[in-house]
Amino acid sequence: MITLAQLPAGHPGRALLTGRTPWFACQGDPRFSYGLYVPRGGEELEQAALLVVVHGTDRYAQLDLDSWATFAEQHNLVVAAPLFPAGINGPDDLDNYKTIESGGVRYDLTLFGMLDEVRLRWGISTERFFLAGHSGGGQFALRMLLLHPQRLSGVVISAPGRITLADPGSAWPRGTGDVAERFGITIDNAAIARTPALLTIGSEDRGADDLAAQHDPSQDGFGVTRLERFATLAEHLRALGADPAVHIAPGGTHSDAAIPVVQEFISQRLPS
Repeated sequence: MITLAQLPAGHPGRALLTGRTPWFACQGDPRFSYGLYVPRGGEELEQAALLVVVHGTDRYAQLDLDSWATFAEQHNLVVAAPLFPAGINGPDDLDNYKTIESGGVRYDLTLFGMLDEVRLRWGISTERFFLAGHSGGGQFALRMLLLHPQRLSGVVISAPGRITLADPGSAWPRGTGDVAERFGITIDNAAIARTPALLTIGSEDRGADDLAAQHDPSQDGFGVTRLERFATLAEHLRALGADPAVHIAPGGTHSDAAIPVVQEFISQRLPS
């Protein structure tokens, strides 16, 4: 693997490995890929923080990266975006990554494999990182918080349509009662509560018809709209001892990801 450090200043390869990068196939499973925005300074990357932005069902991962480019340059922040394609579990599969494990794929471990490659090629620390996701990406971010809080410097959970609670009395993905058997992980409520979290949604983001069409019994009792499930999640995290920041954007719909609010949350937690 060619690394950024191997390329001297002025080498044309540096233009491909800084700024908006190509999309790289994950070497552990080339069905999945990732792209980055890397601050062009290059020599300061050892001190750079890392943000992982996870796409929604639409898979607009490049647009997600592009929305962070200016912020990344200003704050010496490397931004990585995985791409988990639709159709992994059949031609109509849209949801594979959202519950972390699907069709024999562990999407948390796939992401960690991508980050190992990022560490090797760009020389940045990937042991801890910020994680943000909207809609389907918000579902992924929430479940990563429950399973891997020790890896997260902070998490942004934006408008998840389906949620999971740290409930030992219910099986995944409704609760966490079987995660030891399913994932080999012990839930650490204290670590979940310590992780800085931002929950965000639009005040008009209801989606009752969309959610009803999913016929998902794992969500019974959590609410019939995104706003109701959002409130259920916020209340549950507070019951665990967490103190999540909550932003409800006035007039916001499901297409509004509240990027300025998310960027403010991240900027307040970056190393000085």
